[in-house]
Amino acid sequence: MKIIKDDLIFYGGKSISKRIGVWMFHTGFQLLALYRVMYFVNTTKIRRLNLVLGYFQKVIFSSEISASAQLGARIKFPHPFGVVIGENVKVGNNVTIFQQVTMGSHGKKSSEKSYPTIGNNCIIYSGAKIIGGVHLGENVNVGANSVVLEDVPENCVAVGVPSKVIYPK
Repeated sequence: MKIIKDDLIFYGGKSISKRIGVWMFHTGFQLLALYRVMYFVNTTKIRRLNLVLGYFQKVIFSSEISASAQLGARIKFPHPFGVVIGENVKVGNNVTIFQQVTMGSHGKKSSEKSYPTIGNNCIIYSGAKIIGGVHLGENVNVGANSVVLEDVPENCVAVGVPSKVIYPK
């Protein structure tokens, strides 16, 4: 799969020895690669395999990324433990996601959009929660332990519980 190869180059560069090291020891890459396999399996007739892969994801990384979520290219997990990404979450390119981040639904079935959309070039710091059908624009930072319940325009920082937007970044 080309996307896993691209992720491997992103994490490890062009050197074969660095790529082997990333493949074997970099937990952020391993979590992302497992998600990519689950996403691929989700489009085939062997979807039940995702039950096993999802179990390994939870046990090994203490994380849960739904196979139905859409993660873009060059996603970085510096510390991948405790990350939860719900089933219809859309994440753009060049996004960094730290530990204990949750992106998920608000649980209101009557709402037309109940999962977040994350723009390109965002950084989501430790413990942040992004809940509901919110949209984070391009180049947004979400502060540690912030709870984002409303849209954040591009080039801004969202901090606090509930989050407040700080202009400009």
